[in-house]
Amino acid sequence: YEGAEEENPVVVVVGNEADLLVMLITRADPYYNIWMMVETEPVTLYNIPELQKKHSREHRDLLIFLHCFTGCETTSAMYNKGKMTGYKCLMKLKPKKLEHLKVFTENNSNTDDVACVGERVVVQLYGAKPDTSVDKLRYLRYNNAIGNSSLSTNFKLESLPPTPAALQAHSL
Repeated sequence: YEGAEEENPVVVVVGNEADLLVMLITRADPYYNIWMMVETEPVTLYNIPELQKKHSREHRDLLIFLHCFTGCETTSAMYNKGKMTGYKCLMKLKPKKLEHLKVFTENNSNTDDVACVGERVVVQLYGAKPDTSVDKLRYLRYNNAIGNSSLSTNFKLESLPPTPAALQAHSL
């Protein structure tokens, strides 16, 4: 914003998409006083530089991955495992664990690494032990759901974690 008379001009971006908020948090220059206004009832304002300060550089870099992995316009979503569930999981991770997630943001990652880390992410999203496979997690969740339901209850297949093949495609 060259030639601005103010030293730190205020920029207000109006939108209602999570994509926009994530892009502003991860990519906006913290020098600018950028706000995002969401025209809901009541109107919501997000102070982008303040949100950037609340998150470490490592966490901010992974917000776009998280946004995509939990479902957006171009990727599928897992039943009842939305952005807030993913965000809470991401914020709990220690720096060493965050390093593994970089396979999703680096250009030279191989497909096996991406699939493996994608499985670890899903296991964490579903609250299982870290060494649990997705197949085992599906089996445990299915048995738990069937054990807790009556004959008249409809089981929701979509409530299970994705199959390994679906998860690999989703991760890639």
